[in-house]
Amino acid sequence: MFQAINGWTKETMKARIHDYNYGTCAVDANGTCCYQTSNGNRCAVGAFIPDDHRSLAHKSGARSLLQNYPDLATNMPLDLDGLIELQHTHDVAANPDRVLELLDAWIDKNVQDPEDAA
Repeated sequence: MFQAINGWTKETMKARIHDYNYGTCAVDANGTCCYQTSNGNRCAVGAFIPDDHRSLAHKSGARSLLQNYPDLATNMPLDLDGLIELQHTHDVAANPDRVLELLDAWIDKNVQDPEDAA
């Protein structure tokens, strides 16, 4: 179970992802996963990157993202291990057209709200 951090809750995490993801995996024209596509679709982790941040063009895993842009850590809703799992759920969605449903289910099953940790 992963603890929501930085003021995030399960519901605010899901709402943010729904605001930035168009219901499909975020891949570029070459089929490479990315944080934001040319049409603005964002992956699960990309949804938590500020709109004007240069890392949106970054194409690698969450570990590399936070190593290259440590300032992003305070925007993220989960610790690194949680982000890696969240990103994995998005990247390997068996049915990419159901990615929002799959991410919501993963969050419900694997994330604990801060008030529930006590």
